[in-house]
Amino acid sequence: MDGNTDTEYVPFTEKPVLSVETATPVCSVALRLPDGTVHELRAEGKGVHSEQTFVFIDRLLAREKLAVNDLGAVIVSAGPGSYTGLRVASSAVKGLLFQTDVPLYACRTLGAIALGAMYAMHAMRQADAGPAADNVLAEASHIHKNRAEVPGDGFLHVAGCDAVIDARRNHLYHQSWTFLKEGMEPESDVEVRELEEILERWKSGRLVVGTGVERLKEITSGTLQRTVKMPVLSSQDVVNASNILAALGRFPGAQLHKLIKKVAPERFEPYYYTGL
Repeated sequence: MDGNTDTEYVPFTEKPVLSVETATPVCSVALRLPDGTVHELRAEGKGVHSEQTFVFIDRLLAREKLAVNDLGAVIVSAGPGSYTGLRVASSAVKGLLFQTDVPLYACRTLGAIALGAMYAMHAMRQADAGPAADNVLAEASHIHKNRAEVPGDGFLHVAGCDAVIDARRNHLYHQSWTFLKEGMEPESDVEVRELEEILERWKSGRLVVGTGVERLKEITSGTLQRTVKMPVLSSQDVVNASNILAALGRFPGAQLHKLIKKVAPERFEPYYYTGL
């Protein structure tokens, strides 16, 4: 991995942490404060990365009257994904951290999407358990608790997911993840797979999440979706810069390092075609 320096655990909770997600059509920037509060700005659509990434960063820092040197770390979604989006985020964080000592961490994009799915499913289980259940996802306040698109209680107990991002043509970037009690474990490396191959996993009842799901819907009839009862979580649920921030201070260091790695800002390059 280019620019990898070490996997030293950083006490992220002592200072604010900024997170940037631009690897998909979603542009999301989030700021986690030392008390665990997370603020996020988000837009989705053509051209939003170049138009909004720098604006969102400035707004969040200004809202809390923070200078860059007040940050404990910056975490950037490193790919795979949109070439333009990844370049914009790379330029933004390099400029932001120029001549500062604030550390930069590269986050697995498909891992962050899987993390969002884990939070969403956990939030739904908590909702089913009633108000007496512990709200262990207080930091993941963006999670929707609408179960309409997740048919069957069995899907609330999934042990993992397939995270997918559009890779153009007839392909998706794909990686499988297992949900653990504390953290997640990658089941596979990042691969480029054909739509039909991922569709078979979706039809079998696997939880498939990410912006690539829209490509699967394009080749799937509504009748098939209703018949097979394939579970769906929206991109609003799973593609957010705040997903990784919710793990800080909660996941053990070993699990956190499966999602992020420390990189040198001046040498950092996004991972356009492979994972970390």
